Amino acid sequence: MFLFMSVYVDNMTHQSYLILILGILMVTSSFSLYHSANAQINSSDINVGNDNIQPITPTSNFNSTQGGDEGIYNINNWNVVSGNWTALDGSLHGGSADNNTTSLRNNIIVNPEIPGNFTAVSTSFKVNNLDNTTANYASIVYSFVDANNFRHVGINIFNDSVYAVGYTMNNGSQLAEPAWPGIPTNLTYTPGDLYNLTLISEGSKLDLLINGTEYLSQNFGNSQLDLGDVGLNYGRIQDISFFDVNIVNRTNPNSFTTSDAQTVLLESKSLPENSYIHLYDTTPYQIVSGHVAANLPCDEDNNTEVNVLAGQAPNLSPIELDYIPDLSSPGERCLYHADINSSESNSITDIAIGNNSTEDIDFPDTSSVVINVSEISRIE
Repeated sequence: MFLFMSVYVDNMTHQSYLILILGILMVTSSFSLYHSANAQINSSDINVGNDNIQPITPTSNFNSTQGGDEGIYNINNWNVVSGNWTALDGSLHGGSADNNTTSLRNNIIVNPEIPGNFTAVSTSFKVNNLDNTTANYASIVYSFVDANNFRHVGINIFNDSVYAVGYTMNNGSQLAEPAWPGIPTNLTYTPGDLYNLTLISEGSKLDLLINGTEYLSQNFGNSQLDLGDVGLNYGRIQDISFFDVNIVNRTNPNSFTTSDAQTVLLESKSLPENSYIHLYDTTPYQIVSGHVAANLPCDEDNNTEVNVLAGQAPNLSPIELDYIPDLSSPGERCLYHADINSSESNSITDIAIGNNSTEDIDFPDTSSVVINVSEISRIE
């Protein structure tokens, strides 16, 4: 079981733990949608330097979420360390009105109320504008002592490619871990794309997940990670909106809660006979709890020639689908649903669709597969 504490700065607008609120992002590539509670904060700009720390003060109708006995995290406990931070349109906004941020590597806001010994911390944000001829950074700050001593991990966007990066600032000297530009991801930058960062801490080991996929793992040896404060950072980005920050404390050592909802659009695609399309992979974690909703071509008897496959690649097997009549049009498209749950004898990390007929399958309009995962655990 988890204790869940969160700081929300959103009203909606992309080693082991993550709490997000369920949603669906309609995209042809793998992205997550994050939906959080209503929150509004003061719309005045805050511009400070490294030596001037000010709180961001919420309006009286700000909604926060209590996390068990650990108390309530309020937005007025956030402190600006550097950069231009604005409470704007229900989000925590970074960047410069004149877009002159290319020389600003670290723009930091921290929350001393977040425990430095977190199990996991995550944030979702949109990068609205940047200069793609230079490196642009968005990251989670941790082990923050002062502007010259902290760590942060996140993404580097360069030439519209997205990389996973980690940095340590020690007495004003910044070291990249791994080497610049970072670890390539399968993501590319488009203005307004939603990203989610999840930082998972297990003693001296730390993992970074981007949109639910682990790209970076760091091990700090025998020493525990420094405590310090936790916060957010953007570098050189001209316009960025952070929507939420979530903190997880784990009491169950075997699994952790997550929420990754992904939609794959199949419209106008073709699936040849005896072929399959790989849709989802959680390796090195297995799916403890999740489900699939598939809108697939079907006959008049509500049968489909498309199998939904699950398992641990390459061992994938068809799963039983429940027909949903109220959302189906027999003879055209039918909606099917199935729960996805690993067991001791069957670890599920991969989800795919396969052609169970002797003919190619052409997917009609609105054909899609929605995958939602709510709990995962590391494969033993």
